[in-house]
Amino acid sequence: MNKPWIKDVFGSELFGIVVLILVFMSVIGLASAVYLGFVPKDNSDSETGRSGMNIHTDALSGCQYLSRASTLTPRMGADGKQICEVKK
Repeated sequence: MNKPWIKDVFGSELFGIVVLILVFMSVIGLASAVYLGFVPKDNSDSETGRSGMNIHTDALSGCQYLSRASTLTPRMGADGKQICEVKK
């Protein structure tokens, strides 16, 4: 099996194959952890699965925001107002 591109990219064919295997195993492991529920849910998730959203809290105002990919939006409560934690 001659893989010259691996040697060109990584400098060594064996090292390149090992790196590619480790990357593949990491991706499969992370996907399995998310699918099997080892990644903890937060209160933006439904009972049946993950929302794919991340919750961020502004350190100064205490207001919460939801993000997904490169989108950031205020997190709104049932009353239509942004959710902000009261600072003590």
